[in-house]
Amino acid sequence: WDVYQQGKKRYFGMPAAYAPLYGFVRANARWLDGYEDAFYASSMDEPRYVEARSLPVSFEEYRRQVHAFVRARPGEEQAPVVVHLLDGHVLMEPFMLRLNERLFFKKGIASVELLTPVFYEEKKHKAAAQLGDYAPLSASQNLDFQRDGPQLKLKIPKLEHHWGILVVHPK
Repeated sequence: WDVYQQGKKRYFGMPAAYAPLYGFVRANARWLDGYEDAFYASSMDEPRYVEARSLPVSFEEYRRQVHAFVRARPGEEQAPVVVHLLDGHVLMEPFMLRLNERLFFKKGIASVELLTPVFYEEKKHKAAAQLGDYAPLSASQNLDFQRDGPQLKLKIPKLEHHWGILVVHPK
C-alpha cells in the first residue's frame, strides 16, 4: 500500500505490535502444519436461533466479533483437534464456549489447553530467533470445563492479544 501511494515514507511498525503474534505462530507451528479446516462458528450467530447442541462448537451468548475456527488432521482420529480463537472486539473480555464432546472424539475429550501469545520482550524474542526455539513465546494453561449433557462448557479468559489456540486432547 505504501509503495502504491508513491513516495510516502515506508512504515514497518513497531516490534511490540507484531512480534507477539509472529512469535506465537512460530511457537505453535505443530498445531498449524498438516491441519485442515473442519468447522467455523461465530459469536454473532444468535444462540436463540441456532441448534447449538448439534454443532461441534458454539457460543453461549451473542457477542460481537468472536470467531472459532476448528481444524483437524485428516485421517488421524486420535490427533488433538485445535480451535483457533480470534476476539476481534476492541474491548476483549472473557466468554463462554461450548464443545460437543462426541463430535470431537468418539471416546470423549480428556483435556483442553489454551495457548496464547506473550507480551513483547526484546531479549526474549531475540533469543528465540537466535536459538530457533520459539516455545517461550507462547503461554499455556489447562482449562477447566463443566459437562452439560453432550457438551463441555469452557470459560475462555480475556485474550490479551486477540488470539488463542485451544488444543483439545482425546480420552
